[in-house]
Amino acid sequence: MGGRGQTSPPAAGQPEQNDARRTRLALAGGAGLASLGMGLLVPILPAYALSLGASATLVGLLLSGFGIMRLAVSLPSAWLARRVGLRRILVTSPALTAPAAAACALVWGFWPLAVFCLIEGGTASV
Repeated sequence: MGGRGQTSPPAAGQPEQNDARRTRLALAGGAGLASLGMGLLVPILPAYALSLGASATLVGLLLSGFGIMRLAVSLPSAWLARRVGLRRILVTSPALTAPAAAACALVWGFWPLAVFCLIEGGTASV
């Protein structure tokens, strides 16, 4: 395809395509695991919070806060990704989400649950 500034498309199986495929699979897998975690947490969170002594009002605030935190963090995350690099963000976010999720399972009261759920909501939204 020999014109100036034109390049021929890479042949199938070249390293660039393999790297791109691996990157897409890693991103899709990470997003899938995060969504699975959220899908498992949100339905049982009210019952768990009630078992820790929370009122129905506090449970509603917890669920609302979880969603609001996801929104509040997702808005500036594109700016942060451009500033520090997308790869760093994509590695750091699950590294912070997993311990927060584990801490949610091991809490001793409602307020620690609320703190860790807000952290989890914020880190999972990136």
